[in-house]
Amino acid sequence: MNYLTNRELIESGQHSKSIFYEWLKGAKERKKRTIPLIPEEVAINAIDVILNYPHFGGVKGQTYMIYHRLGYIPRHTYQKLKKSVGRIVFQQAYRKNLLPHPSVYEHERPHAKNEIWAEDFTKVTVLGFTYSVALLADVFSNKYLGCSAQATESSELVEEPVEMALEQNNHVGPQKFLLSDNGSQYTSDNHGKLLAKHDIIQKHIPACRPQYNGSIECGMRNFKSIFYNLFSQNDFKKVIEKNLTSTDKKKKVLKMLTVSVNESIEILNTEIPSAVLGGVTPNDIYTGCAEVKKKSNEEYLKKQQIKEKVNSWSKSKYDLIKEIFNKKNLSNKELLIKHYFFQKRPLRRICKLPTEVWTN
Repeated sequence: MNYLTNRELIESGQHSKSIFYEWLKGAKERKKRTIPLIPEEVAINAIDVILNYPHFGGVKGQTYMIYHRLGYIPRHTYQKLKKSVGRIVFQQAYRKNLLPHPSVYEHERPHAKNEIWAEDFTKVTVLGFTYSVALLADVFSNKYLGCSAQATESSELVEEPVEMALEQNNHVGPQKFLLSDNGSQYTSDNHGKLLAKHDIIQKHIPACRPQYNGSIECGMRNFKSIFYNLFSQNDFKKVIEKNLTSTDKKKKVLKMLTVSVNESIEILNTEIPSAVLGGVTPNDIYTGCAEVKKKSNEEYLKKQQIKEKVNSWSKSKYDLIKEIFNKKNLSNKELLIKHYFFQKRPLRRICKLPTEVWTN
Protein backbone atom coordinates (compact mmCIF):
# COMPACT_ATOMS: atom_id res chain seq x y z
CA MET A 1 0.00 0.00 0.00
CA ASN A 2 1.42 3.41 -0.96
CA TYR A 3 1.20 5.98 1.83
CA LEU A 4 0.56 9.63 1.00
CA THR A 5 3.06 12.24 2.08
CA ASN A 6 2.22 14.77 4.79
CA ARG A 7 1.76 17.53 2.23
CA GLU A 8 -0.64 15.43 0.12
CA LEU A 9 -2.69 14.48 3.18
CA ILE A 10 -3.04 18.10 4.26
CA GLU A 11 -3.93 19.33 0.79
CA SER A 12 -6.48 16.60 0.25
CA GLY A 13 -8.03 17.22 3.68
CA GLN A 14 -9.03 20.74 2.63
CA HIS A 15 -11.36 19.54 -0.11
CA SER A 16 -14.52 17.44 -0.34
CA LYS A 17 -14.53 13.77 -1.29
CA SER A 18 -15.64 14.48 -4.86
CA ILE A 19 -12.74 16.89 -5.42
CA PHE A 20 -10.38 14.42 -3.77
CA TYR A 21 -11.44 11.64 -6.17
CA GLU A 22 -11.17 14.09 -9.05
CA TRP A 23 -7.62 14.84 -7.93
CA LEU A 24 -6.80 11.11 -7.90
CA LYS A 25 -8.32 10.29 -11.30
CA GLY A 26 -7.40 13.48 -13.11
CA ALA A 27 -9.39 16.63 -13.76
CA LYS A 28 -10.13 15.75 -17.41
CA GLU A 29 -12.04 12.56 -16.53
CA ARG A 30 -14.71 14.40 -14.50
CA LYS A 31 -17.75 15.92 -16.23
CA LYS A 32 -18.68 19.50 -15.41
CA ARG A 33 -21.90 19.98 -13.46
CA THR A 34 -24.22 22.95 -13.81
CA ILE A 35 -25.15 24.83 -10.67
CA PRO A 36 -28.76 23.97 -9.64
CA LEU A 37 -30.92 27.12 -9.40
CA ILE A 38 -34.20 27.11 -7.46
CA PRO A 39 -37.11 29.27 -8.74
CA GLU A 40 -37.23 32.83 -7.41
CA GLU A 41 -40.82 32.35 -6.18
CA VAL A 42 -39.75 29.37 -4.04
CA ALA A 43 -36.92 31.46 -2.55
CA ILE A 44 -39.37 34.26 -1.65
CA ASN A 45 -41.74 31.74 -0.03
CA ALA A 46 -38.85 30.19 1.89
CA ILE A 47 -37.74 33.60 3.21
CA ASP A 48 -41.33 34.32 4.22
CA VAL A 49 -41.48 31.03 6.17
CA ILE A 50 -38.15 31.76 7.88
CA LEU A 51 -39.29 35.24 8.95
CA ASN A 52 -42.60 33.95 10.31
CA TYR A 53 -41.14 30.82 11.93
CA PRO A 54 -37.40 31.43 12.61
CA HIS A 55 -37.30 28.54 15.09
CA PHE A 56 -37.98 26.05 12.25
CA GLY A 57 -34.91 24.11 11.21
CA GLY A 58 -34.08 22.99 7.68
CA VAL A 59 -36.24 19.83 7.77
CA LYS A 60 -39.20 21.51 9.52
CA GLY A 61 -39.09 24.44 7.14
CA GLN A 62 -39.11 22.17 4.09
CA THR A 63 -42.00 20.15 5.52
CA TYR A 64 -43.99 23.32 6.10
CA MET A 65 -43.40 24.50 2.54
CA ILE A 66 -44.32 21.15 0.98
CA TYR A 67 -47.46 20.81 3.15
CA HIS A 68 -48.69 24.29 2.15
CA ARG A 69 -47.62 23.76 -1.50
CA LEU A 70 -45.13 26.62 -1.44
CA GLY A 71 -42.48 24.67 -3.32
CA TYR A 72 -39.47 22.52 -2.48
CA ILE A 73 -36.02 23.82 -1.54
CA PRO A 74 -32.87 21.71 -0.90
CA ARG A 75 -31.78 21.43 2.71
CA HIS A 76 -28.40 23.15 2.24
CA THR A 77 -29.97 25.98 0.25
CA TYR A 78 -32.58 26.44 2.98
CA GLN A 79 -29.84 26.67 5.62
CA LYS A 80 -27.93 29.27 3.56
CA LEU A 81 -31.06 31.38 3.21
CA LYS A 82 -31.72 31.09 6.93
CA LYS A 83 -28.20 32.35 7.70
CA SER A 84 -28.69 35.28 5.33
CA VAL A 85 -32.03 36.13 6.94
CA GLY A 86 -30.48 35.97 10.41
CA ARG A 87 -27.63 38.24 9.32
CA ILE A 88 -29.97 40.90 7.91
CA VAL A 89 -32.24 40.70 10.99
CA PHE A 90 -29.17 41.35 13.10
CA GLN A 91 -28.13 44.30 10.89
CA GLN A 92 -31.60 45.87 11.11
CA ALA A 93 -31.72 45.38 14.89
CA TYR A 94 -28.25 46.88 15.26
CA ARG A 95 -29.07 49.94 13.12
CA LYS A 96 -32.17 50.62 15.20
CA ASN A 97 -30.04 50.35 18.38
CA LEU A 98 -32.30 47.60 19.80
CA LEU A 99 -29.62 45.26 21.12
CA PRO A 100 -28.88 45.62 24.86
CA HIS A 101 -25.34 46.65 25.69
CA PRO A 102 -23.17 43.83 27.13
CA SER A 103 -22.64 44.02 30.87
CA VAL A 104 -20.00 41.29 31.14
CA TYR A 105 -16.23 41.62 30.65
CA GLU A 106 -15.13 41.82 27.02
CA HIS A 107 -11.40 41.69 26.33
CA GLU A 108 -9.76 44.06 23.86
CA ARG A 109 -9.05 43.08 20.30
CA PRO A 110 -5.65 43.62 18.69
CA HIS A 111 -5.13 45.93 15.71
CA ALA A 112 -1.57 44.84 14.93
CA LYS A 113 0.75 41.90 15.51
CA ASN A 114 2.39 41.33 18.90
CA GLU A 115 -0.24 43.39 20.73
CA ILE A 116 -2.05 40.52 22.46
CA TRP A 117 -0.89 36.97 23.05
CA ALA A 118 -3.05 34.05 24.19
CA GLU A 119 -2.04 30.79 25.87
CA ASP A 120 -3.76 27.51 26.65
CA PHE A 121 -3.03 23.79 26.88
CA THR A 122 -4.81 20.59 25.89
CA LYS A 123 -4.41 16.83 26.29
CA VAL A 124 -3.64 14.30 23.57
CA THR A 125 -3.75 10.50 23.89
CA VAL A 126 -1.45 8.31 21.80
CA LEU A 127 -0.58 4.61 22.22
CA GLY A 128 -2.47 4.48 25.50
CA PHE A 129 -0.53 7.38 27.07
CA THR A 130 -1.94 10.84 27.78
CA TYR A 131 0.24 13.94 27.41
CA SER A 132 -0.30 17.67 27.83
CA VAL A 133 0.51 20.13 25.04
CA ALA A 134 0.72 23.88 25.72
CA LEU A 135 0.53 26.51 22.97
CA LEU A 136 1.00 30.27 22.80
CA ALA A 137 -0.25 32.29 19.82
CA ASP A 138 -0.48 35.86 18.58
CA VAL A 139 -4.19 36.78 18.55
CA PHE A 140 -3.91 39.17 15.57
CA SER A 141 -2.17 36.81 13.15
CA ASN A 142 -3.09 33.42 14.73
CA LYS A 143 0.58 32.53 14.51
CA TYR A 144 1.89 30.03 17.08
CA LEU A 145 4.90 31.53 18.81
CA GLY A 146 5.66 28.71 21.24
CA CYS A 147 4.75 25.13 22.15
CA SER A 148 5.73 22.41 24.61
CA ALA A 149 4.70 18.82 25.42
CA GLN A 150 5.11 16.98 28.71
CA ALA A 151 3.71 13.97 30.50
CA THR A 152 2.53 16.08 33.48
CA GLU A 153 0.73 19.40 33.87
CA SER A 154 3.58 21.16 35.65
CA SER A 155 4.41 24.86 35.66
CA GLU A 156 7.26 24.15 33.22
CA LEU A 157 4.68 23.06 30.64
CA VAL A 158 3.29 26.61 30.29
CA GLU A 159 6.60 28.42 30.87
CA GLU A 160 8.40 26.94 27.84
CA PRO A 161 6.01 28.45 25.22
CA VAL A 162 6.44 31.89 26.81
CA GLU A 163 10.23 31.62 26.63
CA MET A 164 10.05 30.48 22.98
CA ALA A 165 7.77 33.41 22.10
CA LEU A 166 10.10 35.89 23.82
CA GLU A 167 13.06 34.48 21.92
CA GLN A 168 11.25 34.98 18.59
CA ASN A 169 10.25 38.54 19.54
CA ASN A 170 13.73 39.75 20.62
CA HIS A 171 12.93 39.08 24.30
CA VAL A 172 10.06 41.58 24.25
CA GLY A 173 6.60 40.58 25.42
CA PRO A 174 3.22 41.63 23.97
CA GLN A 175 2.52 45.34 23.80
CA LYS A 176 -0.78 45.06 25.69
CA PHE A 177 -1.16 41.81 27.63
CA LEU A 178 -1.11 38.00 27.67
CA LEU A 179 -4.56 36.39 27.82
CA SER A 180 -4.97 33.22 29.91
CA ASP A 181 -7.73 31.17 31.48
CA ASN A 182 -8.02 30.45 35.21
CA GLY A 183 -6.15 27.13 35.22
CA SER A 184 -3.82 26.43 38.16
CA GLN A 185 -0.78 26.50 35.83
CA TYR A 186 -1.55 30.05 34.68
CA THR A 187 -2.34 31.38 38.16
CA SER A 188 0.73 29.82 39.82
CA ASP A 189 3.50 31.90 41.43
CA ASN A 190 6.17 30.52 39.07
CA HIS A 191 4.25 31.62 36.00
CA GLY A 192 3.57 35.03 37.52
CA LYS A 193 7.27 35.54 38.32
CA LEU A 194 8.29 34.64 34.76
CA LEU A 195 5.85 37.18 33.30
CA ALA A 196 6.84 39.86 35.81
CA LYS A 197 10.51 39.32 34.95
CA HIS A 198 9.82 40.29 31.33
CA ASP A 199 7.24 43.02 32.18
CA ILE A 200 4.34 41.09 30.66
CA ILE A 201 0.85 42.04 31.83
CA GLN A 202 -1.43 39.02 32.28
CA LYS A 203 -5.20 39.09 32.01
CA HIS A 204 -7.55 36.22 32.83
CA ILE A 205 -10.83 35.50 31.06
CA PRO A 206 -14.01 35.25 33.20
CA ALA A 207 -14.88 31.83 34.60
CA CYS A 208 -16.95 29.64 32.26
CA ARG A 209 -16.37 32.05 29.34
CA PRO A 210 -13.97 30.24 26.96
CA GLN A 211 -15.30 32.30 24.04
CA TYR A 212 -13.31 35.29 25.28
CA ASN A 213 -10.17 33.32 24.50
CA GLY A 214 -11.62 31.99 21.27
CA SER A 215 -8.54 32.43 19.07
CA ILE A 216 -6.47 29.88 20.98
CA GLU A 217 -9.50 27.65 21.73
CA CYS A 218 -10.25 27.25 18.01
CA GLY A 219 -6.53 26.92 17.35
CA MET A 220 -6.40 23.86 19.61
CA ARG A 221 -8.97 22.11 17.45
CA ASN A 222 -7.00 22.85 14.29
CA PHE A 223 -3.80 21.74 15.96
CA LYS A 224 -5.26 18.39 17.02
CA SER A 225 -6.55 17.56 13.55
CA ILE A 226 -3.09 18.12 12.04
CA PHE A 227 -1.20 16.52 14.92
CA TYR A 228 -3.06 13.19 14.89
CA ASN A 229 -2.57 12.87 11.13
CA LEU A 230 1.17 13.44 11.44
CA PHE A 231 1.68 11.27 14.49
CA SER A 232 -0.13 8.31 12.90
CA GLN A 233 2.62 8.13 10.27
CA ASN A 234 5.38 7.47 12.82
CA ASP A 235 6.95 4.01 13.02
CA PHE A 236 5.62 2.49 16.25
CA LYS A 237 7.46 -0.82 15.90
CA LYS A 238 10.64 0.54 17.43
CA VAL A 239 8.71 1.46 20.54
CA ILE A 240 6.28 -1.44 20.87
CA GLU A 241 8.39 -4.48 19.94
CA LYS A 242 11.18 -3.88 22.47
CA ASN A 243 10.73 -5.20 25.99
CA LEU A 244 10.67 -1.80 27.68
CA THR A 245 9.06 -0.81 30.92
CA SER A 246 5.99 1.38 30.85
CA THR A 247 7.99 4.41 32.03
CA ASP A 248 10.68 4.03 29.35
CA LYS A 249 8.07 3.46 26.68
CA LYS A 250 6.22 6.62 27.76
CA LYS A 251 9.46 8.65 27.50
CA LYS A 252 10.17 7.34 23.99
CA VAL A 253 6.65 8.11 22.84
CA LEU A 254 7.04 11.63 24.29
CA LYS A 255 10.07 12.24 22.04
CA MET A 256 8.09 11.16 18.98
CA LEU A 257 5.16 13.28 20.12
CA THR A 258 7.37 16.38 20.52
CA VAL A 259 8.59 16.03 16.93
CA SER A 260 5.01 15.78 15.64
CA VAL A 261 3.95 18.81 17.72
CA ASN A 262 6.72 20.95 16.22
CA GLU A 263 5.86 19.77 12.70
CA SER A 264 2.17 20.54 13.26
CA ILE A 265 2.97 24.07 14.44
CA GLU A 266 5.22 24.63 11.43
CA ILE A 267 2.47 23.46 9.04
CA LEU A 268 -0.18 25.65 10.69
CA ASN A 269 2.08 28.70 10.54
CA THR A 270 3.46 28.37 7.03
CA GLU A 271 1.35 26.04 4.83
CA ILE A 272 -2.38 26.23 5.65
CA PRO A 273 -4.16 29.48 4.63
CA SER A 274 -6.73 30.87 7.05
CA ALA A 275 -10.07 32.31 5.94
CA VAL A 276 -9.99 34.72 8.89
CA LEU A 277 -6.74 36.21 7.59
CA GLY A 278 -8.06 36.72 4.07
CA GLY A 279 -6.76 33.45 2.63
CA VAL A 280 -3.14 33.78 3.72
CA THR A 281 -1.06 31.88 6.26
CA PRO A 282 -0.17 33.36 9.68
CA ASN A 283 3.45 33.56 8.59
CA ASP A 284 2.42 35.75 5.63
CA ILE A 285 1.14 38.38 8.07
CA TYR A 286 4.71 38.80 9.26
CA THR A 287 6.33 38.61 5.81
CA GLY A 288 4.90 39.98 2.57
CA CYS A 289 1.16 39.83 3.27
CA ALA A 290 0.35 42.32 0.53
CA GLU A 291 2.21 40.29 -2.11
CA VAL A 292 0.45 37.06 -1.13
CA LYS A 293 -2.98 38.71 -1.29
CA LYS A 294 -2.20 40.17 -4.69
CA LYS A 295 -1.23 36.78 -6.11
CA SER A 296 -4.27 35.03 -4.61
CA ASN A 297 -6.61 37.69 -6.02
CA GLU A 298 -5.10 37.32 -9.47
CA GLU A 299 -5.50 33.53 -9.37
CA TYR A 300 -9.11 33.90 -8.18
CA LEU A 301 -9.97 36.31 -11.02
CA LYS A 302 -8.49 33.92 -13.58
CA LYS A 303 -10.59 31.03 -12.24
CA GLN A 304 -13.76 33.15 -12.29
CA GLN A 305 -13.20 34.11 -15.91
CA ILE A 306 -12.87 30.44 -16.90
CA LYS A 307 -16.10 29.39 -15.19
CA GLU A 308 -19.22 29.07 -17.31
CA LYS A 309 -21.90 31.68 -16.83
CA VAL A 310 -25.15 30.40 -15.28
CA ASN A 311 -28.61 31.90 -14.95
CA SER A 312 -29.30 33.88 -11.81
CA TRP A 313 -32.25 35.47 -10.03
CA SER A 314 -33.48 38.90 -11.03
CA LYS A 315 -32.49 40.06 -7.54
CA SER A 316 -29.98 38.88 -4.95
CA LYS A 317 -31.11 37.01 -1.84
CA TYR A 318 -30.31 40.10 0.26
CA ASP A 319 -32.62 42.27 -1.88
CA LEU A 320 -35.36 39.64 -1.62
CA ILE A 321 -35.09 39.58 2.16
CA LYS A 322 -35.11 43.39 2.38
CA GLU A 323 -38.23 43.56 0.21
CA ILE A 324 -40.05 41.21 2.55
CA PHE A 325 -38.86 43.31 5.51
CA ASN A 326 -40.39 46.42 3.95
CA LYS A 327 -43.67 44.59 3.32
CA LYS A 328 -43.82 43.27 6.86
CA ASN A 329 -43.17 46.64 8.57
CA LEU A 330 -41.94 44.85 11.66
CA SER A 331 -41.95 46.69 14.99
CA ASN A 332 -38.88 46.88 17.19
CA LYS A 333 -40.28 44.18 19.43
CA GLU A 334 -41.03 41.77 16.54
CA LEU A 335 -37.69 42.43 14.89
CA LEU A 336 -35.67 41.72 18.02
CA ILE A 337 -37.67 38.58 18.90
CA LYS A 338 -37.01 37.19 15.39
CA HIS A 339 -33.32 38.02 15.76
CA TYR A 340 -33.06 36.08 19.03
CA PHE A 341 -34.81 33.04 17.54
CA PHE A 342 -31.69 32.60 15.37
CA GLN A 343 -29.49 32.40 18.48
CA LYS A 344 -29.03 29.70 21.11
CA ARG A 345 -31.59 29.57 23.97
CA PRO A 346 -33.95 32.11 22.36
CA LEU A 347 -36.59 32.16 25.14
CA ARG A 348 -33.99 32.93 27.80
CA ARG A 349 -32.62 35.80 25.69
CA ILE A 350 -36.08 37.22 25.05
CA CYS A 351 -36.96 37.17 28.77
CA LYS A 352 -33.83 39.20 29.54
CA LEU A 353 -34.69 42.02 27.11
CA PRO A 354 -34.72 45.51 28.71
CA THR A 355 -38.02 47.32 29.25
CA GLU A 356 -37.11 50.00 26.68
CA VAL A 357 -37.37 47.45 23.87
CA TRP A 358 -40.85 46.29 24.87
CA THR A 359 -42.26 49.82 25.03
CA ASN A 360 -41.02 50.80 21.51
